[in-house]
Amino acid sequence: MNHAPGIHALPSEILAKIFNETIRQRRIDEVAACLTTIASVCKYWREVAENTPSLWAAVNISPRSSPDRVLAHLARSKLAPLTVSVSCEKNTRAEDAKLIVPELHRVEDMKCYLDVYGFPESLQEVAAGVHDAPELQSLMIVATEYTDFGDVQVPFISPTSPLPKLTFLHTLYVPYEDMSLWFRPSITTLWLDEAPHESVSMSDFLDALSDMPLLEELHWCDFFHEYEERYTGDASATLPRLRDLQVADDMVAIADILDRLVFPVRALLAGEYVTEESRLSRLAGGKTSVTGMSQADAYGTFLSSVLSKFAGNGIVGNEASPAIHKLALSFDAEGGLVIELFNDHQERIFISYSEVFADTGSIIHHLASLSSEDSTRALLSGIRKLDIQRTSSATDSKTANDTLPSIDDLVTIAKLLPNLESLSLARARRVSEAFLSLHRTHPPPFPRLRTLSLAGIDLKESYFGTENPGDEEGFGKDFGQALLHAVDVRRRSDCRLHLLTIQDTGEDDFRKQLQEYVDEVQTITIEN
Repeated sequence: MNHAPGIHALPSEILAKIFNETIRQRRIDEVAACLTTIASVCKYWREVAENTPSLWAAVNISPRSSPDRVLAHLARSKLAPLTVSVSCEKNTRAEDAKLIVPELHRVEDMKCYLDVYGFPESLQEVAAGVHDAPELQSLMIVATEYTDFGDVQVPFISPTSPLPKLTFLHTLYVPYEDMSLWFRPSITTLWLDEAPHESVSMSDFLDALSDMPLLEELHWCDFFHEYEERYTGDASATLPRLRDLQVADDMVAIADILDRLVFPVRALLAGEYVTEESRLSRLAGGKTSVTGMSQADAYGTFLSSVLSKFAGNGIVGNEASPAIHKLALSFDAEGGLVIELFNDHQERIFISYSEVFADTGSIIHHLASLSSEDSTRALLSGIRKLDIQRTSSATDSKTANDTLPSIDDLVTIAKLLPNLESLSLARARRVSEAFLSLHRTHPPPFPRLRTLSLAGIDLKESYFGTENPGDEEGFGKDFGQALLHAVDVRRRSDCRLHLLTIQDTGEDDFRKQLQEYVDEVQTITIEN
């Protein structure tokens, strides 16, 4: 009987590839133990492993490393490019770190973890050395959260080194004045997370970006901690190769930067934005702060800058910005807001997240504030669908601070979106009230509207759209009666709805009444 050969019979080339893939999936501090396991299986495996330089090219310096292990990796890696991870903690030995210095010429990837509180004095000599790493392509610097650097330095290499091949830089908890020392014109990927202490200078940041024209990916988080006035300077930056932009920061600071960044459409479409409360509007509930800017104004400022980009302002290259077909607004029980834009293929082309409190009135108001911008007004006129919804845990009737948007705000929105064909107000009780009220005091809004969804709205619930609900014959005291009045008004005004989606009431008579005014009525059940 023939038996298949064991894994020990695999050709050395295939075995080496298997080993490399195994090591690639390990953290750098796990590599040594993994190699020990591989080499202990049999003599053949040990010989293959010891004669595969790429397996030994990851060198880890930490309190748990040893000179023998470091020397073994350096020797067996031969001339292979090195990946070095150094953890500068209290018990990290300078003797281990010094072994790297003669091999800096082949280091391509370096990760430095700096314990600012326990940075060992023995490493100061290594850190203070003026060395160069001419092949370095990737540098990550992670410091202890929110503290002064003081005399702490990145070991092995000097920030004054040319580093001509550096393309990737990632910093975390590193003060801006320290991280900026590592900026180079060759960088294509820049990740800057949580610069501690005082807010970064907008001019300095834009000037630095303008000196990195090869940037393809730009991520930054929490730079502008105390952004207390709008930027009015002349600094700007053009990034013709940018394809990915991800930001988490003060929403007005993001807006000011977007207004001064020039980049291709693809970066706008791939971007993600996490907008934080603007320091220019510290009060909740849409009230005006001492700076004269309300939360709604801050939202409007941010969204105006985004829409300006979609209108083609500050866009470089031959690719045109896609038309916006749908605008979706979704917010949760805490008032956090998600803004999404979609093209005519229902593909999402923009998204931003915000944890800033925003009531329904603020949502409508900050949209209405865009009416003063000619370019954004023209862009919004192309929108065919508008979705405003709350999560199931954020039912409007249970949200104490959910203020009623004004009729004037909705009139403005109707003017901003004259071609709207589909409106969805899922669980958005307050907006639904205002929308239905608008049919009482004005001609029907959105004359092209043919699809309406009030899914999640309890049609038997009391209606508070006016000061004296039910004081006009036919308008009613609950949502159902108000809805009947609204669809009848639309029918009589030649704005008849083709499709109406409502919460299932279990009453066929009510549905039959609606069908007198609407082509098709769909009923659905939504679990809260």
